[in-house]
Amino acid sequence: MAEPKQELEQSFFQKEENINESDLERIEENAEKNFRVYRYRYFNLFIYVLGMIQISIMQTSFSPQAAELIQVYKKSTLIYNFTSLIHMIVHVPMSFPANYIVEKYGTKVGNTIGCIFALIACWIKCFVNYSFNYAILGQFFVGCANPFIINAISKISSNWFYPAQRAFITGILSFFSTVSGIIGLLIPGIYFSSYTTNNDDPQYTKGKKLTFDLLLFQAIIVSLFAIVNLIFYKDKPLTPPSYSSKVQREEFGDSLKFLIKNKTYLLITLCFSLIYGSFIDFAVILGQVISPYGFGTTETTISSIICVASGILGSVVLLRLLKKTFQYKRLAILCIISSTLSIILFAFMLQTELFALVLIPCIVLGFFIIPIIPIMLELANEVCFPVGEAIVSGFLYSISHVIGFVLGSGFSLIIESGSDKKSGAFWCICTFGCVFTVGLFSVFLMKQTLNRTNAERIQEQERNKLSTEDFYEENNVNN
Repeated sequence: MAEPKQELEQSFFQKEENINESDLERIEENAEKNFRVYRYRYFNLFIYVLGMIQISIMQTSFSPQAAELIQVYKKSTLIYNFTSLIHMIVHVPMSFPANYIVEKYGTKVGNTIGCIFALIACWIKCFVNYSFNYAILGQFFVGCANPFIINAISKISSNWFYPAQRAFITGILSFFSTVSGIIGLLIPGIYFSSYTTNNDDPQYTKGKKLTFDLLLFQAIIVSLFAIVNLIFYKDKPLTPPSYSSKVQREEFGDSLKFLIKNKTYLLITLCFSLIYGSFIDFAVILGQVISPYGFGTTETTISSIICVASGILGSVVLLRLLKKTFQYKRLAILCIISSTLSIILFAFMLQTELFALVLIPCIVLGFFIIPIIPIMLELANEVCFPVGEAIVSGFLYSISHVIGFVLGSGFSLIIESGSDKKSGAFWCICTFGCVFTVGLFSVFLMKQTLNRTNAERIQEQERNKLSTEDFYEENNVNN
């Protein structure tokens, strides 16, 4: 390990302290004075978001219309939900090569590999009416593509933006990562809004045709986004935007050892996995949860849109607050408590079978749960600096996909094992509340150690010290 890097680690590792607003202002002034950012960063960000969208719309291809397609393709709930959960399993082993490639060779190489997998996935799924196994195989390749793109979220904000903007940009990207999945729910909802198996023939010809039309439309969209991404996306600007973005990062093997031994990172991983994994599961099984209460594909889609719209507002409010205060733990606690209460309220509002009342907890849930994702991502990168962002974020997402798959399978079993569909749905929602509670306890055990921001502050202080010494030296020479 390089000697300057050892000195850097000794100077700011294991310091737990809050960063006040004046420190943040000085760090930002130092970055703007000594570094530069490029206009292309916003266009590059847009291209990257398209890459996330192409993955997310494929992940949820079969979710909103689950109740109908389970009958159309004559599959059990567990097997059918496998189309929405298999990518969580595949994400884990693929994260090891993805994290290594993105960190060593850059986000451009990672994005290229991800786009190639996405192209394979979207066209394979178009053969679903020949065999439902093609749907599962296509989702397998979606899982291969996902880590090469999504694991680079924090690295992109670090490569292209000033320190004060990193948390907000990570939040925007994390938000789009989640929201794009909801967009993926919206498209199937439109296609199947007027479809019911009761109005189809015994072979479900109409349902199968709608499924093919949906997957073909998605394949065309994914292909267009992938081509744009392959042509225009760039890894990093000509010059770095901050001191921490140019610091030499840990080697891949050393990074893994550090992450495994870091207690706070392990707690962040637990919390992130439970919250993010279960939220993705919630999107997958939402239609199955509300259908026993008389709600169909249209209500599932509306609930998802309302949740996302509320999440937009929540992200703006809470990430601005994070930018000013850097109070990661307090904001995470606030968000998880509110999310837990909203999911419990959701269970009881369903009993009324009034859709307007069901939307109330959806609004609260979206407002608080979506911002948790960027808050945890940024805290992890602060705690683990100078480990590379792609590695830190990548393994967070990897473990969350494993937990998400396990929880998703469990939620499916709970729904099926209830004495009736309503009781199964009710206990499934209550289980979500229990999972959120475990995530909450893990936050209380974390240490808020802002290593990356401390590195920026120390660098700013050293620059000021050198400037002062140069000033006095020049005066002595003149005298």
